[in-house]
Amino acid sequence: MSKILEVKNLNIAFGFKKPFKAVEDVSFNLSKGKTLGIVGESGSGKSVLASSILSLLPQNAKITGDIEFMGKKINGINEKELRKIRGNQIAMVFQDHMSSLNPVMTVGKQIREVVMLHQKLNKIDAKQKAIKMLELVNLPVPKKIYSKYPHELSGGMRQRIMIGMALSCEPQILICDEPTTALDVTIQVQILKLIENLKLKFKISIIFISHDLGVIFEMADEIMVMYAGKIMEFGNVEKIFKNPLHPYTQALFSAILISGQDKKKDHIILKNTLNLERVECGCKFSLRCPYYHEDCKNKSPELKEYSKDHFCACIKI
Repeated sequence: MSKILEVKNLNIAFGFKKPFKAVEDVSFNLSKGKTLGIVGESGSGKSVLASSILSLLPQNAKITGDIEFMGKKINGINEKELRKIRGNQIAMVFQDHMSSLNPVMTVGKQIREVVMLHQKLNKIDAKQKAIKMLELVNLPVPKKIYSKYPHELSGGMRQRIMIGMALSCEPQILICDEPTTALDVTIQVQILKLIENLKLKFKISIIFISHDLGVIFEMADEIMVMYAGKIMEFGNVEKIFKNPLHPYTQALFSAILISGQDKKKDHIILKNTLNLERVECGCKFSLRCPYYHEDCKNKSPELKEYSKDHFCACIKI
């Protein structure tokens, strides 16, 4: 399977005197037409990682490592080159659909502006493309929705508009950062089905970030479990759901009902609540791990392949 995105040894830190390491030594590949699910608690580095792909981080972010799109390094490129990629070849759907849309501009005009910027269409053709995208994301009476302002629409409709805007230039990669968190369950199901259908229609690759493991199981081909900025476990989604190796992954899975199972997994008790203070030496999860021993604070475990398409970073495995 050919790689469309490759991240190599990515490190992201914020601040100067005592930098906060938000992402540490993260490496992964995204294949064409596949969905990578990224899961972890708040503060695990999921959104920072996603934002770094499109260079959407604040100026105080210090980044090392490589982000390659179709074999070309894209982190550190100039703004002109970045604009050719951002929103055009790689697009992003954010969690907060209300703040992502301009409240004083109609939703149709917002999509039209994106299409005109990236596809160099005139206003008439760009408007037709915008209406087509509103129709594609299953909004009723697209021509009427085109003239609406964001506050006149429901949360589910606004999120469909964000998806339509993201796909208006037919990108090769779509990054979804918690796209259904603020929506009720019924609307969530509709949005997830919509994303899956559009993935097949446009043959795009997806990075899907969520704290909901059930969503990840349904949507992803591969899963990456992050904790305190590092990858704890990575691999084929079915293999990891069937046999989670890392104690943190086991803890995440312990309280959920997996599709096709009639009982919950044995509950894993974490030692402490999540602390955003990073462990400087050893395993990042050691302070909360129920299997902790002295070696955990001295050695930082490497991500190793324990079976085909199943990687884990734990010295106990």
